[in-house]
Amino acid sequence: ILPGITSYFLLDDGSGKSDGNGNSGLPVVVSQTVGGITLPTNGAYISVVGEAGLYDLGGGLVSVVFPRATTDLHQ
Repeated sequence: ILPGITSYFLLDDGSGKSDGNGNSGLPVVVSQTVGGITLPTNGAYISVVGEAGLYDLGGGLVSVVFPRATTDLHQ
């Protein structure tokens, strides 16, 4: 696990991606170094900009998005 990772949420973008633990959706990983990001409510329509990468959330490497600033998440 990368230092500073505090949480992630799953974005259903229609790609069929999952978090590797049986939950569907593209993981958006939020770091404590990007302060002020409020996690969206369940069912909210959002857009996310960030760096794409691979990350192990406990079920093996999966595709993820890392927002870089609070302005990268639009609700």
